[in-house]
Amino acid sequence: MDTGFAKASSLENTAPAKEMIFTPEVVAQDGYDAMIRGDMEVISKLTPEHAEWFKTIPTTPKEILLKQIFDMQK
Repeated sequence: MDTGFAKASSLENTAPAKEMIFTPEVVAQDGYDAMIRGDMEVISKLTPEHAEWFKTIPTTPKEILLKQIFDMQK
């Protein structure tokens, strides 16, 4: 959600900020829809590619994970 963090951290022109910042209304609707479906967790507008990436986070070594995040934020 657009919290101002991307702008304050000078990341507003990075791919993650451009692709993954949504209005409060979009986030609220996603949360509501998830609640109606009975889902306990939801990430707004999660692409299939990002969903697969998120599944690997618990088993990915931190050094690799941090490099991936750094590369995304360039």
